[in-house]
Amino acid sequence: MKQLIVQVGYDNQNFIENFAESDNFYQLVALDFTDLIDVHNTPEQDFVSFESFEKLFKSKAFSTVKHFKLKNSILSEKQLFELQKLSEVQFLYVKAKGGRYVSNMMKGKE
Repeated sequence: MKQLIVQVGYDNQNFIENFAESDNFYQLVALDFTDLIDVHNTPEQDFVSFESFEKLFKSKAFSTVKHFKLKNSILSEKQLFELQKLSEVQFLYVKAKGGRYVSNMMKGKE
């Protein structure tokens, strides 16, 4: 497998830490990871922590990854910079608050 796309829900089941300890993805070159999409002001502890991402970036499992896309994380700019310093990976960060169907947004506004 050369590319892996993952979107976690309200229970990420320590995916990032488990991935960091894995040796099953030795050909992986691109990882696209979406953390919890926060539409309900979710508590910070429900998101993947900086420490988990740090473990990933330092892991053997991540050493073959050339492109890492991180979406919806609550990491600070400083933490993102610290992660980038740990690896030469092309690191794209996308911040979004989730989406809504326009038809639902229109209800009660007409």
